[in-house]
Amino acid sequence: MRYLILFVLVLFVQFSLAQRKDYFGGERFLDSKFTVECIKQVKYGENLTHKGKKQLLFMDIYLPKDDTMKKRPVIILAYPGAFMAGSKQLGIMKTMAYQLAEFGYVVASIDYRRGYGKGKSEDEIGKSTVLRAMQDMKAAVRFFRKDAATNNLYHVDSELIAIGGSSAGAIVALQTAYLKDTVDFPCLPYQEMGGFEGNSGNYGYSSDVQCVISLAGVVGDTAWLSPNDPPVLLMQGDQDYFVPFRHGKIRMRVGRIASLFIPHVPEVEAFGSLPISEKAKHIGLNYELVVFENKGHCPYDMYMCPKTYAKEQDLVINYIRNFLYNNLLKNEEKIVKTDIFYLGKAYISEIKKGEDITIELPDKYIKTIKVYVRDANDDKKFIEKKLKSKNGIYVLKNNLKKGKYVLKVRWGEYRTRVYFEIQ
Repeated sequence: MRYLILFVLVLFVQFSLAQRKDYFGGERFLDSKFTVECIKQVKYGENLTHKGKKQLLFMDIYLPKDDTMKKRPVIILAYPGAFMAGSKQLGIMKTMAYQLAEFGYVVASIDYRRGYGKGKSEDEIGKSTVLRAMQDMKAAVRFFRKDAATNNLYHVDSELIAIGGSSAGAIVALQTAYLKDTVDFPCLPYQEMGGFEGNSGNYGYSSDVQCVISLAGVVGDTAWLSPNDPPVLLMQGDQDYFVPFRHGKIRMRVGRIASLFIPHVPEVEAFGSLPISEKAKHIGLNYELVVFENKGHCPYDMYMCPKTYAKEQDLVINYIRNFLYNNLLKNEEKIVKTDIFYLGKAYISEIKKGEDITIELPDKYIKTIKVYVRDANDDKKFIEKKLKSKNGIYVLKNNLKKGKYVLKVRWGEYRTRVYFEIQ
């Protein structure tokens, strides 16, 4: 009997793995081909904060699991938070990192120095803050080039490095890519701060990048852009209050009580996605502009737009996937795909009439999920319920008739949908 039970368990595991192998697959860089492993808190450098204290710099590295490709493109992402708050392990950066790693990229979500120090003017304070973060991102770029040339732990292609971010993180990425000369940033004591490359680590390697992703970012001056610069994807709401879509000042309005706890954000003049795209078009720099019409700041971020972010997140992932495929990888056959309609993953059992629906998530630590069952056209609703986990397994009572359905699952900041049929 013991051997019979073992044999049945082996068959069950093989069947489960076969289901997952079928779920993941398709073409590298276009489809969710891989499961993902995340190596957390990898140190990539260190530097002094605006208060003169040493800060260790870490990144989380997301890898396509069981990937045999020897040299893989890498994407380095910086999180939002007005240079005051935020986390590399939460929100849009984590979602993007998982999805892009599923496509086959190596993805790093980085820490960077934040906080506003002192200066002679708001311009100097704001630009010093950006410069420190920019130095850190450059160190992260050098980290992967150093690894490729030495230990080769992450199997990256040192000639295919993209950088990006959202809001403050996008500002960091744009300055990292396009700010080249002290004439462009005249108000700062560069040498005291370590120059444009900075002292955050991994000396002797290039910090050049091949592609830029800007989600609600700005540059200090569009004159920085030149025809041979890396191509850029610009995505922003045209009614963005905090970060100018056109030309204006970065601003953050808080109430009197909040101002007691939140430091003043310097209102630095900057150029947003629209003038950046106009300058790129004028000089022949490869770019793409995606406008969230009549939308404000970061409509794809669950913390900014908790009720409507999901649809915009799909749009962001689609455009990033296409842009990188066409520009970072420089494939001759250009693609325009809009088929991503899920974030995260869920697996369900084969469903028969009258049998319960079992749902499995890759994250075993989620205690409660919310599920919806609707018809296949996502029109008529049949079930809306919260389910509790038993080791990552959730059981939904099934009273559905024969037909085609879509199961929607939400957990934390993730969501997915699975189509199924009861015969």
